[in-house]
Amino acid sequence: MLEIVVMLTSAFEKNPLHSLAVIELLREERRKSLSLREFKHRLMGYGYKIRQTARGAVVESVSSQKEICKLPHELMQ
Repeated sequence: MLEIVVMLTSAFEKNPLHSLAVIELLREERRKSLSLREFKHRLMGYGYKIRQTARGAVVESVSSQKEICKLPHELMQ
């Protein structure tokens, strides 16, 4: 599982360890959320947002609007 996450994140972020930490945060917050809307709201509290692209959903920083990593598909359900 870790290998898959590293492959997904390394293509989008120069620091894969930062991306892994963000993905773990995303997984934790998604488990706490009752809906996708609540999940997105919780992410905004951490300074992240989800943006839809041609490649799929990505997580980006609200302040710099820079892409951090690709959002794992299972977190959008």
